[in-house]
Amino acid sequence: MDSFLAGNSSHCMVIHHRVHHPDLPRDTSHYRMIPVRSFKAPVDRQICEVLDIYNCKVDILMNSGSEWNAGRLPRASVARPDRR
Repeated sequence: MDSFLAGNSSHCMVIHHRVHHPDLPRDTSHYRMIPVRSFKAPVDRQICEVLDIYNCKVDILMNSGSEWNAGRLPRASVARPDRR
Protein backbone atom coordinates (compact mmCIF):
# COMPACT_ATOMS: atom_id res chain seq x y z
CA MET A 1 0.00 0.00 0.00
CA ASP A 2 2.98 2.31 0.44
CA SER A 3 3.51 2.39 -3.35
CA PHE A 4 -0.15 3.25 -3.86
CA LEU A 5 -0.10 6.07 -1.32
CA ALA A 6 3.19 7.41 -2.71
CA GLY A 7 1.69 7.48 -6.21
CA ASN A 8 4.23 5.10 -7.75
CA SER A 9 3.36 5.47 -11.44
CA SER A 10 4.13 1.81 -12.26
CA HIS A 11 1.91 0.36 -9.49
CA CYS A 12 -1.22 -1.31 -10.92
CA MET A 13 -3.51 0.28 -8.34
CA VAL A 14 -2.15 3.77 -9.06
CA ILE A 15 -2.66 3.27 -12.81
CA HIS A 16 -6.20 1.95 -12.27
CA HIS A 17 -7.03 4.82 -9.92
CA ARG A 18 -5.67 7.44 -12.34
CA VAL A 19 -7.61 6.02 -15.31
CA HIS A 20 -10.91 5.00 -13.68
CA HIS A 21 -11.22 7.19 -10.57
CA PRO A 22 -9.35 10.46 -11.24
CA ASP A 23 -11.84 12.51 -9.22
CA LEU A 24 -11.41 10.45 -6.02
CA PRO A 25 -8.63 10.93 -3.47
CA ARG A 26 -6.05 8.13 -3.18
CA ASP A 27 -7.25 6.53 0.04
CA THR A 28 -6.57 3.02 1.34
CA SER A 29 -9.28 2.92 4.00
CA HIS A 30 -11.62 0.83 1.82
CA TYR A 31 -8.95 -1.65 0.66
CA ARG A 32 -8.15 -4.88 2.42
CA MET A 33 -5.38 -7.24 1.44
CA ILE A 34 -5.26 -10.77 2.78
CA PRO A 35 -3.15 -13.74 1.71
CA VAL A 36 -5.23 -16.29 -0.18
CA ARG A 37 -2.51 -18.78 -1.12
CA SER A 38 1.10 -19.56 -0.40
CA PHE A 39 3.70 -21.34 -2.48
CA LYS A 40 6.93 -23.17 -1.74
CA ALA A 41 8.70 -22.06 -4.92
CA PRO A 42 8.49 -18.73 -6.79
CA VAL A 43 7.94 -20.45 -10.14
CA ASP A 44 4.85 -22.20 -8.70
CA ARG A 45 3.40 -18.79 -7.78
CA GLN A 46 4.24 -17.35 -11.18
CA ILE A 47 2.60 -20.24 -13.03
CA CYS A 48 -0.48 -19.98 -10.85
CA GLU A 49 -0.72 -16.22 -11.50
CA VAL A 50 -0.45 -16.70 -15.25
CA LEU A 51 -3.18 -19.35 -15.22
CA ASP A 52 -5.41 -17.12 -13.07
CA ILE A 53 -4.93 -14.23 -15.53
CA TYR A 54 -5.68 -16.42 -18.55
CA ASN A 55 -8.80 -17.86 -16.92
CA CYS A 56 -10.26 -14.71 -15.36
CA LYS A 57 -13.48 -13.23 -16.66
CA VAL A 58 -13.38 -9.57 -15.66
CA ASP A 59 -13.90 -6.27 -17.46
CA ILE A 60 -10.81 -4.59 -15.99
CA LEU A 61 -7.65 -6.61 -15.53
CA MET A 62 -5.26 -4.98 -13.07
CA ASN A 63 -2.16 -6.75 -14.33
CA SER A 64 0.27 -4.76 -16.43
CA GLY A 65 1.48 -7.82 -18.31
CA SER A 66 5.07 -6.70 -17.92
CA GLU A 67 6.05 -9.71 -15.83
CA TRP A 68 7.19 -12.92 -17.47
CA ASN A 69 7.06 -11.59 -21.01
CA ALA A 70 3.45 -10.35 -21.05
CA GLY A 71 1.93 -13.23 -19.12
CA ARG A 72 3.46 -16.21 -20.86
CA LEU A 73 4.18 -19.32 -18.87
CA PRO A 74 7.83 -19.64 -17.87
CA ARG A 75 9.59 -22.50 -19.61
CA ALA A 76 12.15 -24.82 -18.12
CA SER A 77 14.05 -27.68 -19.69
CA VAL A 78 16.11 -30.39 -18.10
CA ALA A 79 18.96 -32.07 -19.92
CA ARG A 80 20.15 -35.44 -18.68
CA PRO A 81 23.47 -36.96 -19.65
CA ASP A 82 23.32 -40.02 -21.86
CA ARG A 83 23.10 -43.23 -19.90
CA ARG A 84 25.38 -46.00 -21.09
